[in-house]
Amino acid sequence: MGAFVKLLDLLLFVYFLLIAIVAPLFDGQVSLPKHIFPPVLVDLKSWYTQQYGDYLISEKPHFFVGLFGKGNPSYISILKSLFFQKNAAGAAMLKKKN
Repeated sequence: MGAFVKLLDLLLFVYFLLIAIVAPLFDGQVSLPKHIFPPVLVDLKSWYTQQYGDYLISEKPHFFVGLFGKGNPSYISILKSLFFQKNAAGAAMLKKKN
């Protein structure tokens, strides 16, 4: 059972590391100027919006632009807890202290 938990922690660590890197690069194009991103990422975003018709990325509604970056700190705290082998579920949520 211990080996399974270690394997699961490794898989979750890789997943959240990937999300913590990719999400700001992709979602950052919503609120930041295009010229600061590599052309490959700009082309990927253009292809994605044309292929899937994602109105949040293409039309940039104000609520979505305002929410950009709000989820990234939770990914970072989960990565930290997985790296230091602490409780990852508690790191992602605000706990009420008694």
